[in-house]
Amino acid sequence: MASSKKHLTHTKLIDWAVILEDIVVTIVVLILAWRAVDAGFLGSLPYLSSIIVAEQAKVSIIINRTVKKATVENSKDGIVYETALKSYQGEDGV
Repeated sequence: MASSKKHLTHTKLIDWAVILEDIVVTIVVLILAWRAVDAGFLGSLPYLSSIIVAEQAKVSIIINRTVKKATVENSKDGIVYETALKSYQGEDGV
């Protein structure tokens, strides 16, 4: 009987690490922004908000590349792998 444990692939591990890092950085920057507003120093807000924007841009690039990689891995000569498998096995999947 095969093991039912699911292992994270290298790509998924990188994705989760990037997302976790984005969450931590965003929370820290929001705390810093709150403290800056509380202290009345509003000059740092544009700089702090640009850090969050940079983090979100990084995450969107990483996730976009992951989706493209998955699309390429699940295709065979431009045909989606599941469609090619269905046509090979027949419509009922047998």
